[in-house]
Parts: sequence; structure tokens; C-alpha cells
Amino acid sequence: MSPEHLIGFEKEEEFNRICSEAYQDCVGLKVRTVERIIAHINPSFTKGLFEIRPCVRKLKYIGCWCNKNECSCGSDEFELGRVYESEDFNGGTYKIKGHEGRIGSAYFRVVSDEFDGKEVTSHSFGFENERLFNVIFVQARKDCPTLMARTVRRIIAQVNPSFVDGLFRISPCVRWLKYIGCGCEEEMCSHGPSFFKVDEIYESIDFNGATYGIKGYEGRLGLAYFEWIQRV
Repeated sequence: MSPEHLIGFEKEEEFNRICSEAYQDCVGLKVRTVERIIAHINPSFTKGLFEIRPCVRKLKYIGCWCNKNECSCGSDEFELGRVYESEDFNGGTYKIKGHEGRIGSAYFRVVSDEFDGKEVTSHSFGFENERLFNVIFVQARKDCPTLMARTVRRIIAQVNPSFVDGLFRISPCVRWLKYIGCGCEEEMCSHGPSFFKVDEIYESIDFNGATYGIKGYEGRLGLAYFEWIQRV
């Protein structure tokens, strides 16, 4: 599942991670068994888990990734490449406007107006603390425009030191990245390093939740210059 689906459904994201790790030890393990185990220890965690909630998103139907030119594994109601609008979501399946029943999030890619309708694959996958820190920082800056990131970090460290331990630490991270420039809307953006060409694909070496190290390039460059593409 694309991580963008689980924004606002962090509890479901954590549950999926727990299930994935447990499944490695016991292949036949049932999801309901994991849920029961957790409920005995922390009943508040499972309360409302995968509960249907209003959720309006633009979703591009991508099929099941079976690599067929014309995927027919999903519902006949949906057309490959077409964008649909959801009515609600439960962390696993969507109700699509104008369609009966529910369909899994794996059949869709979230499309965001913020990125001019481009398909978005979150750079923050595997760097969830950094993503949350940025959300907190942006919201706090609305109240105090002069607020510095280091101040927010110090505040968090006082109440949850483990959260900031290793925050924005450079970690090995190999991804295919499409260079999109700085978003200046010029036909050929020249504001970034001359090493990079718009629409060319590059391979990252590492990532810290904000900047990438790129194979063959000295120095680092911010994630905003790239789109992460899952397959080349």
C-alpha cells in the first residue's frame, strides 16, 4: 500500500507494520489473532481500528500491478489511469463516489492537488518521525512565524527524548528519483545543480528525511526536487 493512503490513519499503519513483522515469524498468523492479542494489553488501540471515516481523496486507478497491459484483475467498474473520488476510507478499503461496495487501497494511487495532479509517492516512507516532525513544525510556524526548527526539537526532546534520537540521521536508502526541478514552472528549470536534468531518473544512496545523497553527485539535494518512482 502506498504510504500516502495512511496519512490520518496512523494507528492502522502501525497495526499493519505489527502484522507484517509477526507474519515473518508465523506465516499462518491471522490478522484477527494479532488484533485480539493487542486488545488484551491495550484495548484503546484496537477501539475504532479500521473504522469507516469520511475521507475525500482523488484516486488514480492503477490496477493490481500484475504487469499486464490491460489489467482485468480488479473491478470492471474501474478504468486504468482514470481518477476517481473517494467518499470514505477505513485504512484498508475505500468507498468510491458513484460506485457500490468497497475496494482496496492497493488498486489506487493518491493524486494530490498540491502537486498539480501528479502521482505522489511519499518520500517519508520509512522516515515517519521526520514526517511527523515537519507536520508539527509547519503547524507551529503558523502561530509563530519566527519559530526555529531547533526550538521545536528541544521542546519535543523534553517530553519524548526517544522521538528526536536519530531524527534526520543519514541512513542508507536506495530509490529511483525523477528530477522535477524547483517547481518554478519554467519550461527548463535551471535553479538546481547543473548535474541534474529535468525528467531524468537518478538513484539515491542515502536519505535523512529531508535531503538525498545521489549516486555520482557530490553533496546533498532536498527531496522537493524529486519524485520518488517505485519502478523504472
